[in-house]
Amino acid sequence: MEAAIEQGVAWQIQINRKFRNMSQSQLAKAIRTKQSAISRFEDPEYGAHSLETLKEIAKAFDCALSVKFISYGDLARESERLSETDQYAVPFSLELEQCDDHQA
Repeated sequence: MEAAIEQGVAWQIQINRKFRNMSQSQLAKAIRTKQSAISRFEDPEYGAHSLETLKEIAKAFDCALSVKFISYGDLARESERLSETDQYAVPFSLELEQCDDHQA
């Protein structure tokens, strides 16, 4: 379970950064840290992400952060959805644009 969480968080940070065409340096600047810290956050063996840091990263990505307790069965089912597109969180501003497009 711990390895799945550590790897999953690191991978999500990297995927969401790349899908937003952000460099590690750009993300670092957005959350007021150094590029080396972003490299560490994207390391699947790091595993020491603080909730505060994850909230800052979510803010920089313009998306929500969800932290919840789930059953091992749910964790196993989630581990079946690991493609890059499954891990990408659409920015809120893009969601708003899509809603406006549908209403027009």
